[in-house]
Amino acid sequence: MKFYAEQLNRSPKTLANYFALYNHKSPLMVIQERIFLEAKRLLIYTNKSSKEIAYELGFEDVAYFSNFFKKTALVAPTLFRKNKNEFKQTEP
Repeated sequence: MKFYAEQLNRSPKTLANYFALYNHKSPLMVIQERIFLEAKRLLIYTNKSSKEIAYELGFEDVAYFSNFFKKTALVAPTLFRKNKNEFKQTEP
C-alpha cells in the first residue's frame, strides 16, 4: 500500500482514512482484488505462463502468486486456465 500512497502523494494512513470514509473495503483488499482481476484476465486472454504473470503483477515468488490465486479463486492458476471457458461465461 505504501507504493500506491506514494504515487498519490499521500501517507498510507491518510489513504486508509479516505478508504474508511468512502469505501467499505480496506486499501489492501481493493489492491488484492485488482491484482486478482488482472491475473484472471491474463490467464484467460494470454498465453503467458504463471511465472510470467506472477512477475508482471509484482510477485517475486511464483509459489506465492499461486497460493494467492488459489486462495482467492479456490482453484490453482493452471486449473483456472484449463477451464477458462467456464469462468469466462460466469463473469458479469
